[in-house]
Amino acid sequence: MTSQSAFHAALLDAATAVPAGLTDGNGHSAGRRYAVYRNNVAVSLRDALETGYPAIARLLGRENFRHVAGLHLRASPPETPCMMLYGADFPDFLASLAPLAHLPYLADVARIEWGLRCAYHAADSTP
Repeated sequence: MTSQSAFHAALLDAATAVPAGLTDGNGHSAGRRYAVYRNNVAVSLRDALETGYPAIARLLGRENFRHVAGLHLRASPPETPCMMLYGADFPDFLASLAPLAHLPYLADVARIEWGLRCAYHAADSTP
């Protein structure tokens, strides 16, 4: 049986082999199914970042944003299943990327977008 940690470790790294022992319901290797699942997870996380950071996506352009989001999701996978919390560290990640150093305002725009999301999901206060 495939361990959960091996399954998780290979999920965001396409260079990592499909976990040993992973089979479909008929006992056949589930390599293709795992590859599809791996891709769907990456696309979902990238889309979650794009939804959460629309101004950054527009500033970078869709193709560039997707590339940066792909780097981020592999460097910083979600720590919780709650997708509204994913990407909290994205502004700092943007600030750390040397190819984006010529856009020093980018991380600040991302911080504003994160702040807007936090405010939107915050509990109402009692007046």
